[in-house]
Amino acid sequence: MILRVLVNEFFTVKKAQKSSVHAPSFIFRQVGTCELSDSICFSHFNKNIKSCQLALSFRRVAWYTRGAKKGVAWIMRNYITKQRVKSHATEMLGLVLMSIGIYNFAVNAAFPLAGFTGVSVIINRLTAFPIGLTMVLLNIPVALVCYHLLGRRFFFRSLRSMLVLSLLLDYFAPLFPVYEGPRLLAAVACGVIAGTGFSLVITQHSSTGSVDFIVMAIKAKRPHMPLRKIILFCDLIPIVTGGLIFQDVDGIFYGLIVSFFSASVSDRVIYGTNSGKVLLIVTSDAEKIRNTIEEAAHRGCTIWDANGGYAGEQRKVVMCACDNAQMYKVQRAVSHADGQAFTIILDSSQVAGQGFRRLVLGEKID
Repeated sequence: MILRVLVNEFFTVKKAQKSSVHAPSFIFRQVGTCELSDSICFSHFNKNIKSCQLALSFRRVAWYTRGAKKGVAWIMRNYITKQRVKSHATEMLGLVLMSIGIYNFAVNAAFPLAGFTGVSVIINRLTAFPIGLTMVLLNIPVALVCYHLLGRRFFFRSLRSMLVLSLLLDYFAPLFPVYEGPRLLAAVACGVIAGTGFSLVITQHSSTGSVDFIVMAIKAKRPHMPLRKIILFCDLIPIVTGGLIFQDVDGIFYGLIVSFFSASVSDRVIYGTNSGKVLLIVTSDAEKIRNTIEEAAHRGCTIWDANGGYAGEQRKVVMCACDNAQMYKVQRAVSHADGQAFTIILDSSQVAGQGFRRLVLGEKID
């Protein structure tokens, strides 16, 4: 019996040594001087074996813990960045606004909406089928068709947004009170709130599916077309169809009001971030004006030659693009530098390039 215990102790200690866990040295010291009976020795050594096994277990737990910490640190370093958190937060805010605008303002007012959202609302009014689930089912074929055109990354981001919006419509928006005021105010509020939410989502290179996929596909093929016209064109058919089904002519006009405000707000939010001013300054001292603009707003400029149409005198035209806040600084600085300069200020709906925020919209993202 003692021999068998010694053999077991030997292999246990060897296993502990391989795992860098040193067995207590008193085990063999006590074995060599053990004068107890076989049963007492077996109980004594069994206790020591359990202590070694416990030490090995703690060693494994510590190893797994270190591995988990390294994995979490790697994920935090490579994936959970400040830019990603900001992007996802903006996208989530947009989805929340869309769900509130649709459910808490449009559904109770019972006017037809645009896109697959309008189709889902029609089906909900006829069959009481959940709006969010209906949107998911309607979006599947359109999403598959637009996958190759819009790119893998945009597709999966849109798929995520579509699922989140469906859940918000079915479970989150019903938690808030429903607007029961005039239908006109409900239409305006729905257009502004949902349009703001849509623009926040689309600026994060995502979409909520349905007609958004079609809008982005048309924008990718025809980038010169204004976003407002594309949305209004795609929204017209569901709105008219819903009004005819429920024999609600007033509802058609309210639905058009929603689409108009939604498209206008989307254009303002999306392109308003890139809007600015263009200054055309006719002067005889272009170098002085250039230095003045650089000191006042840290902006570059373009200079070309010009001839006066009345007197035929040689002049220089300095062109400078800046944002709305910098325009006043530049205008004031130019007037002090050259009181005879002729300045023209133009509105620019979008400015792209170095020093301005780049907006990627309707482009294939991979």
